[in-house]
Amino acid sequence: MKILFVGVDKSEDHLRPTEQLFEEKLHDSSLEDIEVMLIDVATLGSPGEKQIENDLKTRLCSTDAIIVMDQWEKELLTRFLDYDSWNKIHLFSEYKVDKEAEDKDACEADFPYRTDNQKTDDICSMLIEKLSALMNRQKSSNLAIA
Repeated sequence: MKILFVGVDKSEDHLRPTEQLFEEKLHDSSLEDIEVMLIDVATLGSPGEKQIENDLKTRLCSTDAIIVMDQWEKELLTRFLDYDSWNKIHLFSEYKVDKEAEDKDACEADFPYRTDNQKTDDICSMLIEKLSALMNRQKSSNLAIA
């Protein structure tokens, strides 16, 4: 399975640290055969350049999941993918952790006081859990077929 992180590598975007944290958590998990890649959209150049555009299409099409940091990046990538593949694109911030904690009193949950790094850590952990569940479903369906 290939996972591609896409964003603009600037200090407030946290693209590289997020990708590195995800790789660390992936390494600590029991998941295997997952390749994590990174694309900085600022290095892509003009979308009209055919070589860059073809390279991007190839990388996007060969990826199982694409995680973007901002909504505009998600919209940009839809220009390079067929409509059937748009479901591969996931906005990182959409993966909120502990929605119930948001509704609790501040004394019961520390959710409102969590730093961005803690929230990023939680989201990476949640993504690993979702990947694990997905891979387990795929394994069980493959066993059922065999």
